[in-house]
Amino acid sequence: MSLKNDMSNLKLISIRWLSLFVILLMLCIPFEYNYIKINILTSLFEFIIGYIAPFFLEDTSQYTLGFQSDATGLYMNIFVVWLVSGILSYCWLIIEKRIHKINTNDKLYYVLVIFISYYLALFFLIYGFNKIFKFQFYDAHPNTLFTPVGQLTKDFLYCTSIGSSRLYNIITGCVEVVVALCLLLKKTRTFGSVLGFLTMCHIVLINFSFDINVK
Repeated sequence: MSLKNDMSNLKLISIRWLSLFVILLMLCIPFEYNYIKINILTSLFEFIIGYIAPFFLEDTSQYTLGFQSDATGLYMNIFVVWLVSGILSYCWLIIEKRIHKINTNDKLYYVLVIFISYYLALFFLIYGFNKIFKFQFYDAHPNTLFTPVGQLTKDFLYCTSIGSSRLYNIITGCVEVVVALCLLLKKTRTFGSVLGFLTMCHIVLINFSFDINVK
């Protein structure tokens, strides 16, 4: 019975840890797109990173502690959010035990799935349409075409090559739009999640292989 209770508590903590981690990460990493702006907890976590960074880094002037892509501060922030989420999820369970009321239903999990699905759908729509309408990968500029290949960085060379293929942009953009639409509907959400996972694996592989500066 004790083992069963321990496993049940572990499951509750894991779900809540994941829930808090994802939500806090969404709220603290700044995101701006036209009229959409999300940065509710950015200042708070920037303050935390600025306070703890000197304890881990000998010379903080050598590192970028802001929330820029690939910056040290961004990776430190992800780790801090992970720790904070774990502590909060454990405290959540302790408080429920103290008041003798543990919520074991799946409402939180359901809300989390809906929230993440719509959040991911937004990003897939943005990047999908950006590819379709050539807002992400542009045609090569004349100065790029006359630059020797050996003098181009890997990420610039990749983006230039991808931008030269209209068909590739349309197909990959349409795939991302399909993922977004599937995530919005309950009946197709599982298929959209699998297709989105495979799409993101491809993107992550590209970003790290070609050292793209928006990993």
